[in-house]
Amino acid sequence: MYALRSLFEDSEELFRGLDIHGHWDWSVKNPVVRLSFDGKYNEPEDVERRVLDQLTIIERNADLPLVADLTTGPERNLLGVRAVPA
Repeated sequence: MYALRSLFEDSEELFRGLDIHGHWDWSVKNPVVRLSFDGKYNEPEDVERRVLDQLTIIERNADLPLVADLTTGPERNLLGVRAVPA
């Protein structure tokens, strides 16, 4: 998991000499979003609420405009990516 995170966070120096180094566009930085699923969930809605809470914190920390709730809003803006609920 650390290797993938380092790859997407543009830690090029860690990959010099490895096969991936020549196949990766190091000029592009990709944000890494980490979500935690620890805890007890009794209902599917509990998981959804946990994810939405974490996304709200990430959006605030990234100074992005907040969408009140994925379940009531048409989309959610996360690091410039638009997600449409199923």
